[in-house]
Amino acid sequence: KQWKTVTGRVISGSVQPKKLSSGGRANSVVKLEYEFALDDKIVRSDRVFPIEFLKGEKGFLKKDAEKFLGKIGENVTVHYDPADPSFCILFPGTAVFPLLMILMGLFCIAFGVFNFVFN
Repeated sequence: KQWKTVTGRVISGSVQPKKLSSGGRANSVVKLEYEFALDDKIVRSDRVFPIEFLKGEKGFLKKDAEKFLGKIGENVTVHYDPADPSFCILFPGTAVFPLLMILMGLFCIAFGVFNFVFN
């Protein structure tokens, strides 16, 4: 994805328990709300990490998650889709790992079906 960037401002934030915790230590999530101006319009969002586009959550240790709260009131770089500025995020990175896991699962299913049919 080709992101454009603009300066925005974090307006609120919180640390919440992770909804689907696997019992690991990274059981907290960061919720930040931010806004930015684009073409005389104010755009607000609360998406921070790419995994959130897939309805997932990026887990943190609680003490690490709380460090993000220091960004409240600060300017941040917002990455947005020029075709749809509401499709925006603070830390673009990639959502490769979840997609890789899905592809590996599909490969395993296809391999199993192939072996079942041809053996």
